Amino acid sequence: MKKDTLWVRWVHHIYLRGDASPWLWNCVRDDSPLLKRLIAIRDRVCHCEGSIDAAKRKFASWVVGDHMNIALGYDYFRSKGSKLPWPTVIWNAYVTPKHAFTLWLAARKRLPTKDRLSFLHLEDSCVLCVGNRESAEHLFFRCTFSSTVWTCIRHWLDITRAMSTISSALKWIRKEARGSSCRARAKRVALACSVYHIWNARNRKIFDGHAQVVEETVFRIKLHVFRVLFSLYPQNSVEL
Repeated sequence: MKKDTLWVRWVHHIYLRGDASPWLWNCVRDDSPLLKRLIAIRDRVCHCEGSIDAAKRKFASWVVGDHMNIALGYDYFRSKGSKLPWPTVIWNAYVTPKHAFTLWLAARKRLPTKDRLSFLHLEDSCVLCVGNRESAEHLFFRCTFSSTVWTCIRHWLDITRAMSTISSALKWIRKEARGSSCRARAKRVALACSVYHIWNARNRKIFDGHAQVVEETVFRIKLHVFRVLFSLYPQNSVEL
């Protein structure tokens, strides 16, 4: 597509003389390393698409106007994992970014809970309930502190299902809190906010020695949810 550039002209002059086609070219040891790489890309596309004609159509689909859309080509070659069901639940315009980030880390099992820091030989008991080994499952749902927080929030938002893991909570929210209604958004905001404030209460206890009570945590969560809802529906009264 860029036949006027020096490198393309050089390739045609040295390699693709006469009627030689890049689609039929077989590389030899002395060929340009960049040309070898391009031929390898050609072979991979031909293998994936099943034929040279299909590969040509695939390359043509990446052309927008007079230019090659590099993003389409990159997306074709990059490795793709399985699609996760919960990113749309976590990343929303009305969920506070730091809350969403903490929930995302928890969903990915990347929060530095004590069970993941065993190589540091730290005392691994939960600082919120004292006596049980701290893990993500325990900290957010089985701990007496967090379970009491969840019970208050569930009753407040009329959530009947008892959630035991972050993944099950995200799965339930994705199914039961769909749509853009006030209550559906409140549940999504409350989930991310609760995870953040439980994690924050744990960190404040460890690093500041501040023992936060359940009522204080629940108040902070409710206050934040109301603030978000009032910003979304400034003209209407919000009842939960």
